[in-house]
Amino acid sequence: MQATQVTEESQADKGIDHPLQSCRCAIWRSHVRSLCPMGSCEGTLMMLDADQSANLFAAINQLKLISLSLTQPQMGFEWGKFRALLHEHAPWYDRTNRQMIQACYLNVRVLSACDPSNKTELAIAFFKEDYKWASDDEKTFCREDDLNWRSE
Repeated sequence: MQATQVTEESQADKGIDHPLQSCRCAIWRSHVRSLCPMGSCEGTLMMLDADQSANLFAAINQLKLISLSLTQPQMGFEWGKFRALLHEHAPWYDRTNRQMIQACYLNVRVLSACDPSNKTELAIAFFKEDYKWASDDEKTFCREDDLNWRSE
């Protein structure tokens, strides 16, 4: 495996599509397998196990959604219903954990590629929104709040 150097510039894309790698000492963003920016550990992506995937898909399947042509208040209402379904079917879901949100998002994207529907599109939008509001973990290399002060 070739090590990839992790720099502040490589951390600039903070979107949910930029994978979060982690090891015991740090969390960093990388599209390829890379070594920890703090040492020589190899990073891994958080993945849902089979039970978690089944829980997530059960919550999605319980959605009663006709269309995604919704106003902002209606979308908020639908997200609230989906959040309640997650609480019921996937109580392990943590809306403050970016790695967890990203793992759920990636599973739904795979499902959507195989079987696109309004339900999966709503779930994708939901996880993108949760990801935006979740804070970086303390172990995150070049956390968003660390970078914000530099742009002022």
